[in-house]
Amino acid sequence: MAEAGKPLSGILKIDIADPALKVVLTFEASNDGDEWTPETLAAALAERGLEKRPDHSVLSEFLKKAAASAGKGPVSAEVVTGIAPVQPAPDTPLWEDLPVPEELKQISSDVLDQTPPPVIERTLREPVERETTVKQKSGFPFGKERVETKIVRDTVERQERVYIDPTVQDLFFVHQGALVGRITPRSEGIPGRDVFGRAIPIRRLADPAFYCGPNLQKVRDDIRAGASGFVRVGPNWADLIPFSNHSWSVELSPDKATAFLIFSPGHRALPLPDPEEILQAARELPYPEESLMNARELLQLLTDQAETGTEERLVISSSRDASFDIYVPEDKLAAYLNIHKGKGRGKPLNLRDVGTAIKQSGLKKLNFETIKKDILAFYESNEMDLTSYLLCEGTAPVPGPERQVEYSITFNPPETTEKITSRLEELLREATGGTEDPETPDAPPRVDPEEIRLDSLKEFPADEIQKTAFVKAEQLLCSIDPPTPGEPGMDVYGAIIPAEPGPVAEIILHENITRQKAVIATTRAGVLDYRESDGVVSLRLRPHQDAKIDVTLAEDRMEAWLSLEEGAGTGKLLTREAIDQALAQARVTHGLDHEAIATALRAARASKAGAPVTQITVARGTPPTHQSENRVEHLVGGPSAAPVRIRKDGTADYRSRSDIITVEEGQELCRLLPSQQSAIDGTDVTGSSVPARKLGGFELEIGPNVSRREETDGSVTLCSEIRGELLATAKRIEVLSSHTVKGDVDMSVGNIRFPGAVTIGGTVRSGFYVVSTGDVKIGGGVEGALISSDGDIMIKQGVKGGGKAVLRSKRNILSPFVELATVLAVGDVILKTALVRSRIKCNGKISFKGDKGRIVGGTLRARNGFEVACVGSPRGIKTKLSFGQDYLVADLIEKEEKEIEKVKRRITQVDLEMRKNEKTGATEALETLRSEKIKLLKLMEKRGLRLFTLRERFEQHFPSKVVISGEVHSGTIFESHGRTFEVTSPRKAIAVEFNPHTGNIDISELNGS
Repeated sequence: MAEAGKPLSGILKIDIADPALKVVLTFEASNDGDEWTPETLAAALAERGLEKRPDHSVLSEFLKKAAASAGKGPVSAEVVTGIAPVQPAPDTPLWEDLPVPEELKQISSDVLDQTPPPVIERTLREPVERETTVKQKSGFPFGKERVETKIVRDTVERQERVYIDPTVQDLFFVHQGALVGRITPRSEGIPGRDVFGRAIPIRRLADPAFYCGPNLQKVRDDIRAGASGFVRVGPNWADLIPFSNHSWSVELSPDKATAFLIFSPGHRALPLPDPEEILQAARELPYPEESLMNARELLQLLTDQAETGTEERLVISSSRDASFDIYVPEDKLAAYLNIHKGKGRGKPLNLRDVGTAIKQSGLKKLNFETIKKDILAFYESNEMDLTSYLLCEGTAPVPGPERQVEYSITFNPPETTEKITSRLEELLREATGGTEDPETPDAPPRVDPEEIRLDSLKEFPADEIQKTAFVKAEQLLCSIDPPTPGEPGMDVYGAIIPAEPGPVAEIILHENITRQKAVIATTRAGVLDYRESDGVVSLRLRPHQDAKIDVTLAEDRMEAWLSLEEGAGTGKLLTREAIDQALAQARVTHGLDHEAIATALRAARASKAGAPVTQITVARGTPPTHQSENRVEHLVGGPSAAPVRIRKDGTADYRSRSDIITVEEGQELCRLLPSQQSAIDGTDVTGSSVPARKLGGFELEIGPNVSRREETDGSVTLCSEIRGELLATAKRIEVLSSHTVKGDVDMSVGNIRFPGAVTIGGTVRSGFYVVSTGDVKIGGGVEGALISSDGDIMIKQGVKGGGKAVLRSKRNILSPFVELATVLAVGDVILKTALVRSRIKCNGKISFKGDKGRIVGGTLRARNGFEVACVGSPRGIKTKLSFGQDYLVADLIEKEEKEIEKVKRRITQVDLEMRKNEKTGATEALETLRSEKIKLLKLMEKRGLRLFTLRERFEQHFPSKVVISGEVHSGTIFESHGRTFEVTSPRKAIAVEFNPHTGNIDISELNGS
């Protein structure tokens, strides 16, 4: 420990954090450092420009602690402190405990949903000037008064809308006049002062006020409810939604002739009172039920009154006003008058209104004298109602001539019709007969009753068929002539009524026929039946389809397939004879499966027509027996290689998988061993011979980059022609120069380390790495992962590193954007949109494609400079751009300095051990230590020389420029060769360069800015 009053040797560090509210001294005792006393410490602090300096005793105490901790590490102490600012606070409400009652919690949501966002206004008082005239009396008794104009200053109040965040943060329920809460008034804040004597400003609140909306009253600092209801509270506002229940009562008029409902509407979200309860209360007054309005009318009355929101005395007795209407039927060929006289409290009938309505109705051919006479007679009579009084009549139109039908099909000759009809009758009789014999399934089947059952046979029997025709699906049968207009009429308003076209001959459509406007067509193929009786035509389409048999052979003729479709209706049905004939025509003679043929026949008969049985294998050839080399001995990997790596402790490592098998150039992959099987010819389904393959071919398919070597024992050895990835299956082997992952790099794939190019279709997930000696192409994005490449790194969807991603490339890195990542590139870093809060070192250029690139936050070093549209943020985020130097050399300098520091510490440790051995007389250990120290000093000299060379290389200047075409925000720092320039106010369109002649950073405006 150093003696009191004597200087203390060591290394001193003065830290002043931002904002400069404290000064921290860190001291580490060392013989290699400077000598320090309280006076030299005070002088060092004075050089930093501090306004307030520590006392001599504080500095003396700090040196004593540092001396006491010598050899134990650095000592830190806070010696000067500033005054921190007190930030302003807005108006802050303290709310009373006003919970929403349980019975109102469910309806409170409806009330909030139905109430629009609050409209908040504040009162502004503004001074205004106005002219006024003042009469001044004369100083003489008979003098005239003078009129003078004066300027008067008044204060005018006006309301201004306050735009707020309408988010509701809390909800209370209060009664009128209740205390809702109290406002803690705003505080203005107190500025601080840092250790340099500079003022530390306080932040200014955009709007410190708390606003009370409708129905809330602010009295001094109290907030009270102006009505009962729900109080909704926002970020800096509150208002009250009035809420009350419905109330009602019933009473009679003084003469007991009229019943009244006194109804005071509550909130609209509440259900209306039950009309039946109100009517029951009126009956109990008592009041006759027949004189009350019904429940539906009362509900409408309540609904209308609730809309007004005011209390009203409503009549609920039934009354009838006088009414009248002019009724014109839809065809407008007549006009009728209905009149109902008024009764009770209803409005009386006004004949003048009736006459005016008739005159303004627009009706033609009115006999006003007769109408007036008849209405007056009704008015003077005892009748209460005049209904369906004929005012006038129109003229009906006359339809056009009958429309003709034109057929577009060719009917069969009579003999064909007779034959088809006889077949139908025969099938109908047969369908009611016996069933198939299960012992003879190949016998011709009886007809399925469902195939010929027609609902129209009762009204259109087979013996009434007059014509037939074979038709196809969706075939046009006939079309109807266009309509011919008839003679138009005239309605009661004098408008022309078009005449309907003439009628068309009646056509009755039965099964499987459709009509679209003037066109009649089929819906399926079959036989059309035609009948005409008394001008009425009947059309029906019944099933008719011959059975279909199709035999197909495989390309190698080793299989024959049979497809069957059963006939329908009067068509030919399937038989075994017809199938055998079709097989013979296809020359299928070998390997016939008769059971399969019978099964297919039964299945086709069981299915409906139009649902064929297809591709049934009914014959198989005899395959040849090949002589081939089909035994494979894998020497590397193979189809059964385990993809999961097992650790030494027996657990599975699912991230570092072993399913990528890397082989070297010339490495043996597998051996193909010869087979002892002899060749035997086969026979196809047509009886032809199929020769067997002789010895000489390999079943294993050999892919690219694999060579074969014939061995003396008859085997074949397969070798890799390149260094790459081995892919081996049971039937194919190949070596790829690149590795491809179709999806994400995650637990299903594991980490990737490959001596070549790597292509990834998805995203590299957090916690995984991709290490490649070639290019790395990533079709998705990169999370908190490591990507290392000896070539380019190309990322399609960007990097969201979360502070964990690391990208290292010996060439270039291309990505749309990079967020929170560490990037190292020997070449360029090319981006598209953004570079956010990242650390980048590259010996090329950092540039953006397009005009929207921006850099926000982080430390970025690029030897050849930057090209970007915008740098920094309006919030002043620190963004540091370094350029013009080899920053990879800077990494080597940092590494060398750490190694030198290790050597220094070891030399210090050796010196201490040598002193101990000198005292104890350990000569042998002392000599060993001296030899080690000599080696360390030589190593120190060697590393020092290397560090000197590296620093000279780092000081070398590389021509570069930072070009920013858009905005440069405050907080942006440019650095080169130890010189810095910080932007303190926003700038636009600048170029930044380092001037090696002056040693300064030059800023220039871009042309056209």
